[in-house]
Amino acid sequence: MKLSLFRKTSIVVAGLALAVGACGSDDAKSGTDTVAPLDTAQDTAQDTAIDTTPDTLPDTLPDTLPDTAQDTAIDTTPDTLPDTLPDTLPDTTPAQQGMSNWGFEEEGQDDPPADFLKGTGAYTANRVTTVFHGGVASCKLTWTSANNQDFEQEYAMPVTEGSTVTLKVWALDNDSLGNGRLAMYFYDAGGAKVRTEYGNLQEFTDDNAEWQELTLTKTVAAGEASVRGFIRLYDENWPDPAAGTEAPVLYIDDWTMTETL
Repeated sequence: MKLSLFRKTSIVVAGLALAVGACGSDDAKSGTDTVAPLDTAQDTAQDTAIDTTPDTLPDTLPDTLPDTAQDTAIDTTPDTLPDTLPDTLPDTTPAQQGMSNWGFEEEGQDDPPADFLKGTGAYTANRVTTVFHGGVASCKLTWTSANNQDFEQEYAMPVTEGSTVTLKVWALDNDSLGNGRLAMYFYDAGGAKVRTEYGNLQEFTDDNAEWQELTLTKTVAAGEASVRGFIRLYDENWPDPAAGTEAPVLYIDDWTMTETL
């Protein structure tokens, strides 16, 4: 009996279909299979696209992406911010804006120093650099009379009714012949003096070789529009001013006045 066998195998390689057919008898041992020729028409657009793709992508990308507007803004930012900020924030209280010589640092005007007034005339008020609390200078007040004397700030600080005003001054009172205490003048809107306030008896300077801070705080009353601070000088144990004996001396420094609403 003679048997016939037909085999068909489909092979797909990279999108190309090959038809392989073999026909023979089981007793034709020496027969050979035949392979149909390649059908070149089977190369499709897809095959071509795949075949012509280079092994590696061309090196067309830059080493780094170009700077955009944002990149440029970041790139050009300095490593550190410029040192445009002051070391300390300015004191914006009205008094600090109205005066500049709170620490008696300004040279030039003397007896009294710039930004200050002598309410009375029987004493001297000189800027000195040999004794000071802050900075490099202070004001030396020297009695020339046994009568009370007033050393005043020139600036009248605007104030609001109901607020509190604080005057602070550093003082060095290293003798027993005189002393001082803080005080304030209050004025109405027309500039007329309407009130004078003093520190209490416990707020006089003490005889001491160290600097001491004097503080006076008062509340602004109705009708008061501005305030000026001053220090009153008192003769304490000056035995005889007319005889030329050593006069009382008081050093002051770092004068401040602030308002709290």
